[in-house]
Amino acid sequence: MWHNQAGELTGLGGEVGQREVMGEIATIAAKDSVVSKQAPDGVRRRIRTMQRKFVSMLFAIFSLILWAGAAPATMPAGTVDAVSGSCTAHGRVLKRNDAVQVSDTVEVPAGGKLKLRMADGSLISIAADSSMTVASYDIGSAGRHARLSLTRGLLRAVVVAVGGLSTFEVSTAVGTASVRSADADWFIESQPGSARVEVLAGTIDLTSAATGRSVKIPANWGGSLRDNHDPALPRVWSQSEADENKRRTE
Repeated sequence: MWHNQAGELTGLGGEVGQREVMGEIATIAAKDSVVSKQAPDGVRRRIRTMQRKFVSMLFAIFSLILWAGAAPATMPAGTVDAVSGSCTAHGRVLKRNDAVQVSDTVEVPAGGKLKLRMADGSLISIAADSSMTVASYDIGSAGRHARLSLTRGLLRAVVVAVGGLSTFEVSTAVGTASVRSADADWFIESQPGSARVEVLAGTIDLTSAATGRSVKIPANWGGSLRDNHDPALPRVWSQSEADENKRRTE
């Protein structure tokens, strides 16, 4: 009887709530209390022992159900791949392999650098004197929706391809840069009243927050945007400009 009831509870999986499990335990205990009163002493002892084991098993099943339900909520957006200087997330000093969660704002001080390996395998390298917030980072079988907010400074995003639909955006005060190719390797810098984008691989859309107009920036080209203006026409980025951005983020 108890084995059948245990199977029914296990089969319900994540749909079993705390009240249902606790109610089932109470029902089983009440039924078996009647049986044990009518049985001989030796049988009653065996029944009580079996009751205790079964109740313990139910609590173990219930704990596993809670753990399984909570696990996705604790999945980090990324982890620290490399760090130099006193980089922080909400005031917490970061070290290698620390988790970074959605809504965390990471601060990289002057003289510091930070690399984040994101949940999808993308790599975000943040230069000194920068501040970035992980606004969202959703990864699943349906695809990816990632949005970072760069308040100031420079970052490099090496974005890997994923299955399904994908959006990967970095917003600034003046506009948003978004990946429109399967993967991309690019820089974005946020300065007071302006933003700049340089693309090493892939294609990036740069869109003005004020006008809503955008331009496509292909590999080896760059673009810029000023507050309350349309994006400037893309231009070929010089090797010296690319080398300087690499130096600041590597």
